[in-house]
Amino acid sequence: MTQFDDNGLPITQLLIERDADLTVRAKLPGNYERPGEIVECTPLGYALLFGGANQRRTVTLLRERGAVE
Repeated sequence: MTQFDDNGLPITQLLIERDADLTVRAKLPGNYERPGEIVECTPLGYALLFGGANQRRTVTLLRERGAVE
């Protein structure tokens, strides 16, 4: 799944509807151009890191639901 340009918005909405924990921190692969990079972040942190310039709806939704960085 990707957050780039709000492509992950539908799954983000579904997870929020199902009471996903928006404070959880996960270690995830980072930028595909940097093999081996691992980032540790919350859902909001991930959206901010990899969202792209048009990635405002997902970030806005997460913030409205109390997500933290």
